Amino acid sequence: MKQFHISDVLTVTTGKLVSSRHIDGVYELLNFLTGDNLFTHQLPRAARECEPWMRTQFPQLFPEDPRMGPLLERLKISLESEPETRKDKGEACARWVKAVQEAYGLPELLPVYEMGADMQTHIDPIEEAEAMVGKDRVIVVEGS
Repeated sequence: MKQFHISDVLTVTTGKLVSSRHIDGVYELLNFLTGDNLFTHQLPRAARECEPWMRTQFPQLFPEDPRMGPLLERLKISLESEPETRKDKGEACARWVKAVQEAYGLPELLPVYEMGADMQTHIDPIEEAEAMVGKDRVIVVEGS
């Protein structure tokens, strides 16, 4: 078990990048859940694989929850009405995360339990990239 900020959890459960740590929060949470060291192109697959496990821990934080639908609509409206600066969008996301936290009575840090190895498929990142876009479009650079 490891504690994660509610914004990291909400990013994975809603598919909206609201993590206060941006993509770093997504990497850390999905790497923890899968026990892997994921590359960017692997994040969507890992999130799909983690979804059933996350639903067992936080079913109320998925879009289908009756309270979450209106909250997600509120996020959409807030982001559409904010100026186009990164800072303003970040502040809107932080306000939304706080509203979700209050609506559900949740702490800022949530306990997340790691998935079992049998619940996740480890795929070599190079092989997965080749399967996604074709071997001829992947260039592997060997480091020293």
